[in-house]
Amino acid sequence: MDTNFYDQLKNFLNTKDHFCKENGMRILTIREGYAEAEMEISEHHLNGMRSVQGGALFTLADFACAAAINSFGTAAVSMSASVAFIRPGINMSRMTAVAKLVNKGKTTAVLDVDVIGENGKILLHSLMTGHLSDKPLPADDAAHSSLEALGDKLELEYVPGDNDSPIVSGINGK
Repeated sequence: MDTNFYDQLKNFLNTKDHFCKENGMRILTIREGYAEAEMEISEHHLNGMRSVQGGALFTLADFACAAAINSFGTAAVSMSASVAFIRPGINMSRMTAVAKLVNKGKTTAVLDVDVIGENGKILLHSLMTGHLSDKPLPADDAAHSSLEALGDKLELEYVPGDNDSPIVSGINGK
């Protein structure tokens, strides 16, 4: 992939991931199998102990993982994650997540993701697995509407007795 593709992917994620955007997160760097994301911490990110909420740490890690796993040029989604909260995020105004590819197979990829505080210490470590589809990402900004339609290509399965919660079972052939 060329730097133009990575810039377009970064722009797409920074503008279209509304949850991350509204919570002060942005992708800083993308290259094949690697990404960095940053979050500006504000009062609403803090829990009752005045530490950055664990969900905010995880979301930043997942956002960096999304950028790294989509860097191969095909649409990819998260499948699973194991998370270790190493230390609390206290008295800081920003933190950074770094996602690095560990292994890439035909349909899955595994990434190591660390969330690092301003002091350079690891706050969270995660091992994340994602599904790699065979659907190419758009080559230019005009084609990004097909990325927005990716949700239409996900097969949602409703599990009885689970409060009708959707489960993503994969990307279908549509």
